[in-house]
Amino acid sequence: MNDLKNAVDTDYINGLLEAAVLCLTTVRGKFYPDKDFGSKISYGLSEPEILSQARASLEALDGVYVKSVGKTENGIVVYNLSINDYERQVELKYD
Repeated sequence: MNDLKNAVDTDYINGLLEAAVLCLTTVRGKFYPDKDFGSKISYGLSEPEILSQARASLEALDGVYVKSVGKTENGIVVYNLSINDYERQVELKYD
């Protein structure tokens, strides 16, 4: 029974992670029918601006919180996420 619960938890967390990536990579205003879906994140923004945009884009995802962001070379932004108290890290490339 415990293995089944862990599998369900893992699937649920992975689903939320995939939804978070979709929110962070979709350009706000370009998604039909919800023009408020997505974010206005670009690599040219400062880290505090990216953090603010990321938190705004994920506010509808219950249990998902952006703890911090960091920019690396080559247009990559690293997001440190808390998903229902599980820590995850996502690296996304922006132009």
